[in-house]
Amino acid sequence: MERHIHSLHTRVAHWINALFVLTLLVTGFSMFGAQHHIAWLTLGFSRRGRFTLHEIAGALFAINGAIYGYELLGRGGWRRLLHGLPKHFGPLSYEVPQRGAYLAVFAGAVVMIVTGAALWFKHQAPWLIRGLGGEHVALTVHLTAAFALLAFILAHLAQIVRAGWPTLRSMIGHISERSLLLR
Repeated sequence: MERHIHSLHTRVAHWINALFVLTLLVTGFSMFGAQHHIAWLTLGFSRRGRFTLHEIAGALFAINGAIYGYELLGRGGWRRLLHGLPKHFGPLSYEVPQRGAYLAVFAGAVVMIVTGAALWFKHQAPWLIRGLGGEHVALTVHLTAAFALLAFILAHLAQIVRAGWPTLRSMIGHISERSLLLR
């Protein structure tokens, strides 16, 4: 029996998040002065339009992340990130630093969602923005988390290029551990 490296749910959630994160990074950076230096970042949207697109993408990112988190907890996938070394050390196994990086990304995503919600609902829920130390602190933490996420994405892409086609193929389509071992 073949065991697939990434479940269908994981692959779909990954690519949905990739779309949302790209949208969030482009709209987020364009809202805070980048449009003066890189004109294409505005995507033809007004400043208010970029805020709206950023808020929608953020809400969908949070929903998709909550569903992914629920599935990860429900199916026991979290054990793979937290416990023990893998049984084999192939190009797709989770090494200790890689697992740590993924845990940091999950934590960073939660920070981005909480600070983003505080900034978005600062008038409707002023207690949230105050609880985070004020708008300036929440925005600084939000932007710092965004730059950290961008750094992770660049390192992630470099690792994929380094590992080769099977790694990318395992997240795009249908590759099993057995077919990888037969190579």
